[in-house]
Amino acid sequence: MISAETMKWRLQQGSIAEFDLIFWKGTGRVVGAGDTLSLQVRGKRADYTWQRVSDTWQRLQVNHELTVDELGGGHDAVGLVSLFAACGQDEIEVVAADGLLRLPKAAGRPVVLVHGEEDRTVPVEHLESLQCVALGRGQAWRIPGRGHSDCHLEPGFAARIRRFLTDSLDWQESKDSKAGAA
Repeated sequence: MISAETMKWRLQQGSIAEFDLIFWKGTGRVVGAGDTLSLQVRGKRADYTWQRVSDTWQRLQVNHELTVDELGGGHDAVGLVSLFAACGQDEIEVVAADGLLRLPKAAGRPVVLVHGEEDRTVPVEHLESLQCVALGRGQAWRIPGRGHSDCHLEPGFAARIRRFLTDSLDWQESKDSKAGAA
């Protein structure tokens, strides 16, 4: 899944000029992508700050769904949801009649993300962003009192890692047996 910064760059380069509307019939157009983003949606202009675009993109990643209605239902909501569908292409499931974008559960191996709450190199808020990448197949461990490179010193850490690996192997064996039965 692309980042909001990549989306901004692509729009500023003009890689997406027109896009199909979600929830409404017709197409939308990017009419400006400088300091702000401007879209034309059924004859109406919708202007967005890049912060709003980024926050709404992150909302989709965190919640795994985004609807036109939850953004207010107007032309600006239709424009932004439709633009996200165009930018996400194959990575986003679109239910156009409902104005819904959905991130499918990721296929792949389970993921564990470990972060020390006292990390001064990478802020702990990044854990939430990275958790989006796992799309429901990951676990996030926030370790209180630990920094950037000392989480492994936490009492019980090795046992927790072993449990995660055992569960992951069980998951892989289950997946393999289902594939063999098919």
